[in-house]
This record gives sequence, C-alpha cells and structure tokens, in this order.
Amino acid sequence: MSCKVSGCRYATFHTTRGHMCGTCKEFGHGQLECGCFEKIDALNEYRDEELPEDKWCEFDYCETRKYHTTQSHFCAFCNCSHRTINDCLYGDLEKTKENVELFLGPEIRNNLESLFGNRDNFYVGLSAGLGNMYYIRKKSGVIQSLFMGDDTWGLYSNLPRFNHLPLYYKFTDGLTAMGSIVNFIYHNSDNDADNDSGNDSGSNNDTDIQGNTFYNNVDLDVDLDLNHKTIKCPLCRNETTANKVITIKGLSEKCKVCMEKEIEKCFTECSHACVCGDCLKML
Repeated sequence: MSCKVSGCRYATFHTTRGHMCGTCKEFGHGQLECGCFEKIDALNEYRDEELPEDKWCEFDYCETRKYHTTQSHFCAFCNCSHRTINDCLYGDLEKTKENVELFLGPEIRNNLESLFGNRDNFYVGLSAGLGNMYYIRKKSGVIQSLFMGDDTWGLYSNLPRFNHLPLYYKFTDGLTAMGSIVNFIYHNSDNDADNDSGNDSGSNNDTDIQGNTFYNNVDLDVDLDLNHKTIKCPLCRNETTANKVITIKGLSEKCKVCMEKEIEKCFTECSHACVCGDCLKML
C-alpha cells in the first residue's frame, strides 16, 4: 500500500491516511486537494489502507503507526518529523533531568523539582556549550525542556530545520523568563519559603551547587539584574529585553558598536547577531 495523494514525493513511506497537508497540517490529503471537498472525499476510499506490518512505525505509543514508517513519524510534541524520539527538541521530566545531570551534576538532577519550589509558569536557560542552549520550563506544574542549537535561531536560513524560533516562542509563550538556571537556584528565595529564618538549609544547597565541577563551565547568558532591562537592537532598533538575547560562538565578524571585539550576542526576536558582550551591557 502507498500514498495516493497527488504529487506525494514519499508515497512509499506512508499511506494516504498518513500524509500531512503542507497547507492546513491536517492528515489524509495534500496541498493539491486542500480546500476541495470533492477531491478529499475521493481519497477517503484509501483511508483504511495500511502499510505491511514490517514497515510500521516503531514508536509503540504512536496511535497511527500502521499508516507510516518510522522515518515518517510526525512528533506530537515538537511538531517536527524525525527518525527517533531522541531527536525530539522537547524533553519530558526524565529527559530534562538527564540534561541537568550532564551539565550541573547529580545533586541538581535529584533535587530539580524541589529547587524549583512552589514557583510555576516560568522558564530558565542552561548553556550546553558552543552556543547551544537548553531551556527548562515549569508550566502548570509540569517540567519540560527545549534544546536550541547554535545554528537553529534562523541566522542562516528560514527553513524549518534551521529556524526553530517558532518552537522557542511556543515553548516560552506566556511564561516568565528567570534567566540562567544557576542564578535562579542561587537567588530564588521562594525555594526557602518554608524554612525558618534561622535555618541554614539554603546555604547548604549553595555549597552543593558550588562544589559541582560543571558549575564554572556554565555560560550565564544574562546577568540577573539585567534580565528584564529593555534594550534596542543596534541594527533595526527593535526593542527587546536582555533575557531574549543569547550568546553565540564562532563568528569572526566584528561588533557593530565598538568595531573591535568579535560578535558574541544575538537578538532572538529580530535574529540580528551584531554586538559583543561588553557592548550589550551598555545598550
């Protein structure tokens, strides 16, 4: 069995039911049929066709695994198509804990939920090195993470595989930016809200964090006191806040302000990479 949608380039990877329209994002028809009920109805006769069992999607949880291969699995979490669940940009609680342990150590992993305390509907950043970032959010009590590679901010192309800004905006929409996770853990007084004023448990947490060898390698994107400062992009003059400026590495071009140091910062809302770290603080 194969896809009967007009012009489908991957007909052997899914059946008609597994074809996603590039216009309306619904399944069961393509762009040439989209909006034409007669053409869509004509495809309904193939709706129950299934792939041979040896070609079924290997994700056991996939409710439509009979209608597409693993290569054509469309992720319900990040709305992207990828080969394995490990490629997903979104991470659940366990995946988030794995990333936290990798960069901040087991102590933080084991206490992540308690360190986030009673706060809700916020997100923090965690540098993964070489300009890559993990963003961790707690939304409606649920902890998740989003990976943003240094080349996925739309700087080089607006193609979906190079521009994940829409996913970033969707992930952080309506949430309060709390800067670096390290700064959050150090300065979030709510974590100690249930402690007596004379209790030193908060300082014990600080000692545990400082003792972790990964701590000094964390790239703090924005100083805590500058987190919500309003600044303007030097190129387009669009206003933004400092927490929406990320650190990037590997550019040899010079800062557009001082014209001396290499560019280190990118304004995510307008996608302009144009200033060094020192000049950003003066904007």
